[in-house]
Amino acid sequence: MVDKSRLIYEVIGKMHTKVVNNGNLEDTLQECFNILTEYCNVENIICWYLNAKNEKFHPLYFMSNYDFTKLRYNLNDSILGQVFKSDLSNINTNYSKGNDTQIDELFGDNEVVSIVTIPLLTKINKYGCLQFINTKSKGKLSDEEIELD
Repeated sequence: MVDKSRLIYEVIGKMHTKVVNNGNLEDTLQECFNILTEYCNVENIICWYLNAKNEKFHPLYFMSNYDFTKLRYNLNDSILGQVFKSDLSNINTNYSKGNDTQIDELFGDNEVVSIVTIPLLTKINKYGCLQFINTKSKGKLSDEEIELD
């Protein structure tokens, strides 16, 4: 348990340093996502932003070999809307094709096995969600990796 706590502290410390030292949101997200992929078995990381005017989630930033730029979700669609509204993370380590047609189409034959979705919020504002997606080629996220995310 001590090792896990030390690892979580190390990851948070590295990410905090990047946030404090960067003046550019895109660079900060890139560096923080790099840290997460270094410490976790994460293949795809997507930062979804909710545009309150049209109540749609847009991919603000992502680290992936897949192009998420054209994906959009309504506030009442998919797991993004559920997580955003409830402020509770959703961990799906047994994803089944057919749960999200946009994701299924984007990944095609590369079968998605894990999707972890967490709310992106502060004490004052809700912004959207962070999503971690792994395919069969990378494997399922372990409980320890999910705890770090």
